[in-house]
Amino acid sequence: MKIPSKYLSEIFKRISEEDESYKLSREIVLANSSEGNVWLIGGFVYGTLANFLYGTRRPAKDFDFIVENPNLEIVLPDSWTLCESRYKNPKFKSREMEIDFVPLARCHAIVKRNLPVTFDNYMKGNPLNIHSIAYNIKSEQVIGEVGISALEEKVVRVNDMEMAEDLARFYNTSINQIIRKKARELGFRAEFV
Repeated sequence: MKIPSKYLSEIFKRISEEDESYKLSREIVLANSSEGNVWLIGGFVYGTLANFLYGTRRPAKDFDFIVENPNLEIVLPDSWTLCESRYKNPKFKSREMEIDFVPLARCHAIVKRNLPVTFDNYMKGNPLNIHSIAYNIKSEQVIGEVGISALEEKVVRVNDMEMAEDLARFYNTSINQIIRKKARELGFRAEFV
């Protein structure tokens, strides 16, 4: 089934605007970024869309943002703590949720391969196809042909082998185990390497 990105954008906007955790996370991230784009990535995007399209489980309140131009000083909301992610990027934590705050210039796939700092280079370097989807919170658009195709086809496969190998090493498992787990979570078909 072909799913237009405009339709996914409208659906995601409507659902996310009803989610208080998402609205709070967006507010925190925007308070810590200057001009430029901000993208919501990861499980909240594809999980929310898979839930709407196929009735899968709702995603956790864990938000991952890539920020084109982060502020130099972090603004930490009351009752939140600040720590570092595994890639040494800021992570905001409260009792109920976490927000990964990733400057575009510090994205692992870009830094490791010494690529020009573009969002397209980030998207190309995602380990799995389902990871290659994002929501631009300023233009309110779902983007990422590879990730949208993963939703349409209901399949999880490798998008970038080098980054998939890195992910497998990090979790001390195999690429196929990662694919199997993600496919099972979504109720999708797994396409192994």
